[in-house]
Amino acid sequence: MLNKSYKLLIVGVGSIGSRHLQSISNMNLKKEIHILDKYEVIKKFRNENNLDKSNKIYLHNSPSSVPKNLDIMIISTNSDIRAKITQDLIKIVKTKFIIFEKFLFQKENDYKTIISKLKKKKIKAWTNCQRRMIPFYSILKKDLNKKVIKMTIIGNSWGFSSNSIHFLDLFYFLRSKEVRLKNIENNLEKKIFKSKRKGFIEFYGNLSINFLDKSNITFFNKKKSSKYLKIIIESNKKKYEIIEKNKVIKLKVEKNKKKYFSIFKNYYTSQISSKIVSQILKYKKSFLPTLQVSSGYHLILLKIFLLHLKKMKNSRSERCQIT
Repeated sequence: MLNKSYKLLIVGVGSIGSRHLQSISNMNLKKEIHILDKYEVIKKFRNENNLDKSNKIYLHNSPSSVPKNLDIMIISTNSDIRAKITQDLIKIVKTKFIIFEKFLFQKENDYKTIISKLKKKKIKAWTNCQRRMIPFYSILKKDLNKKVIKMTIIGNSWGFSSNSIHFLDLFYFLRSKEVRLKNIENNLEKKIFKSKRKGFIEFYGNLSINFLDKSNITFFNKKKSSKYLKIIIESNKKKYEIIEKNKVIKLKVEKNKKKYFSIFKNYYTSQISSKIVSQILKYKKSFLPTLQVSSGYHLILLKIFLLHLKKMKNSRSERCQIT
């Protein structure tokens, strides 16, 4: 096993995919890395990077040219094509593992379809909600000790439609157990906004998801040019305020009218991906949420977004254009 050479495929080498590539290129395992994307993207990538043979990085603009046996795939395309490219690939390529970027899929039916097809192919899959891999959040999880929590995500222009799944996943991770949904309080603005990414949409306003054990998660997203994001968690007479910077996580804890301040290390995707991939290849498991578990969290949000979209546009569309 020590001399085994692994074959990895990154599907989509945009901003997130390129960070995955940066990380796994430095992974201390024998490997060859394959990249699949559109012709114009691959052409640009080839022109901008030194791809001598020692790099063992191979470029493809068609699924048919990808190796037929892989160890792992990272699917980091936009959500609008993710379900289709996944199905196209697993028809012709054999792989053991898949890591999906979020937001997973735009249609409810895609979740059941992809989970079923991967199960038949005996492919293990996870969703890349990386806060589970950051040591600070594991420390916080222990401090919360399975207590009921009230979690608030508040900020300006932080990419609510796409990034809210990260915080809902974090909520479930910190709770340590599944909690049943009680009701939704939807106060999203009665307007659909264009995302910074062409062809996709964004939401502003606030949204609360309440659970039967009296825990809840509330999102606030204001449309402002200055981006800002704070995580607030209240539990067991403690209040935690978390601000994530590029390299650090700033924490303020309030208890019994006293305040405590700490700083923890934060991590980029380009630092974490290699650890995720190495763990999966070596041990066939991951701290990330499985595709099946993560799909449940995605569907909570997707159903809210779809219902709001249909009301605002008087539409019957089954697709929500979020990425």
